[in-house]
Amino acid sequence: MTRLTVLGGGVVLVLAAWVGPDARQDAVRRVGVRGPANAILSADMIERCMDVAREVDPDLADRLQRIRRDRTEQDFRRAMANARYLVGLAGLKQQNPQLYDVKIKDLKLQAQVDHLLEQLIDARRTESVATDEIEAQLEALVTRQVGYSIIARGFYLIRLEDHVKSLRDELEHDMQPANHRLAVKRRYQELLDRVDAALADE
Repeated sequence: MTRLTVLGGGVVLVLAAWVGPDARQDAVRRVGVRGPANAILSADMIERCMDVAREVDPDLADRLQRIRRDRTEQDFRRAMANARYLVGLAGLKQQNPQLYDVKIKDLKLQAQVDHLLEQLIDARRTESVATDEIEAQLEALVTRQVGYSIIARGFYLIRLEDHVKSLRDELEHDMQPANHRLAVKRRYQELLDRVDAALADE
């Protein structure tokens, strides 16, 4: 049995463990933010994920809360763990609130786009006079959506540059002769400790 709902932006949220891996991968691909695979969620992380769900989609939060109330704790934790991108969004909210805000706006905007697409399909099918107006609204939303995408990519680039700088600083530190000798000594001692531990077990 597969139980799914839709997070704002047409994003598939897995509400139970019975969904297949292809659907889970599709959810991750659409959001662009993912949590760790097979994560064991702490009580604090679960509450943070619930906060994100309430912010993005109150109906979704209510459904999760019903699972939490009516089913076992294991079922609820399994549902939350499978919603990996909720974990990713919760982490993003804590680590980079500005990027989180952009992602949430983009998700909510995508929900409006999906709704207008349904209206446009119906309008063209019936040759409605509202077709032109719907198309204009859709184009305006897409314009905003592309803008959010550019902003998000800018934030990601900043994060990447910061990470590269951190790696470069770490590398330069380790290349210093004194630090290099210290690293060799530390690693060599770890190997000797393994030897001593193996002999002690005999």
